[in-house]
Amino acid sequence: MWVHHVAALLGIAVGTGLGVAIGSSPAAVADPIVDDWPYGGTTLPGVADGSSVTNVENYSLGPLGNISTEDYDVDQSAGGAPWYSVSDVSSDSQYLFQNDYDQVTGVLDDAATYPSVGTMADSFQGLILSSPAIQGVPLIQNYYLDDPKLGLEDGFSPLPGVENLYLSDSAGIEDILNAYGQSYILFDLPFTDASSGASYLSQLMTEFTALF
Repeated sequence: MWVHHVAALLGIAVGTGLGVAIGSSPAAVADPIVDDWPYGGTTLPGVADGSSVTNVENYSLGPLGNISTEDYDVDQSAGGAPWYSVSDVSSDSQYLFQNDYDQVTGVLDDAATYPSVGTMADSFQGLILSSPAIQGVPLIQNYYLDDPKLGLEDGFSPLPGVENLYLSDSAGIEDILNAYGQSYILFDLPFTDASSGASYLSQLMTEFTALF
């Protein structure tokens, strides 16, 4: 997680021109790395089955906030077939942060190709603005989804309108900066051989040296 955050911040520090040089056009065309990633959103897919909720615990930390935990099943659609089981931990502190952590504890559909057991999704919102004109707008957001078999996705927003998205899966790794309606590819490294670390390193060095 530190590696790609450092890479993203380095790309921003060098300047937006570097992002434009690496990928000047919006990142909206066919993209094998994005296409290979089955998770379309920033949270685990499916619909929670409210009737399956167990092990509910709530803890109050007074002025510091609240923590709650629960386990439940997730269906493929509302009222649809069971998909997988989740353990959820949520915490919040008024105006400071909201955090939700989910971990897949079991797969209920034998035909499902994802998520894998152990997959985790973490969503954080910090410094939440609240006023008569602005309700619940976080200044800082971060989400992280890690599937031990398929890869990981990490999105970081230091302020509204700006987001850095890092994605790593079997097709390669990619880092995209989205800022006020524009998208810039900071780096895009498709794997010629997903099982070859040497191939990945060679591609990384080639793209890096091409910048200078």
